[in-house]
Amino acid sequence: MAWVVMLTSPKGDRFYGEAIDRDGIRYRCASTAQAEAFKTKSDAEESFYYFRFMRALDGYQLEAVEI
Repeated sequence: MAWVVMLTSPKGDRFYGEAIDRDGIRYRCASTAQAEAFKTKSDAEESFYYFRFMRALDGYQLEAVEI
């Protein structure tokens, strides 16, 4: 099993967190197949820090989910 970051918009739309890019930015994607997989829930939760920097994601709820 693996863990991914699920991002839920204020409207209820769900996205998943991609791996960090070379500039240190994380983006959202539409499916778990494109999402970065983590070994543990705590590893996934540590990545929340990077998503908080993105203004476009203000108001999104972040959650580590097992897939």
